Amino acid sequence: MNYVIDPVKTGTTFNGLTFQILLEETGGDIPLNITDYIISFHLFLKCNEVTKLEIGSGITITDAITGQFRLDPFLVTFNPDIYQYYIKTVSPSGESKIYIEGSWKIVKPLTC
Repeated sequence: MNYVIDPVKTGTTFNGLTFQILLEETGGDIPLNITDYIISFHLFLKCNEVTKLEIGSGITITDAITGQFRLDPFLVTFNPDIYQYYIKTVSPSGESKIYIEGSWKIVKPLTC
């Protein structure tokens, strides 16, 4: 799934965002049970990783049975630009998959 995160101004707090992983094999209507999964968020600028969030360190599982997790709020300190991201899952058996990816625009605050 490709998802564009709403723009955020650098120097402000990103309010967090909840995602749900739905199985593509079933037409995207059945959630993936992420119990015991490793979930990580990777943010890139020009192919260089600028941050990584993980469960307990920027990611909170909100409902494992229905595949829901949240990027926790944090202060955005990235330079203004258009970033790319992906969210990686690793199953208890070790299978790694990217279900969600997209872009995120960080903008400069208006100054007078």
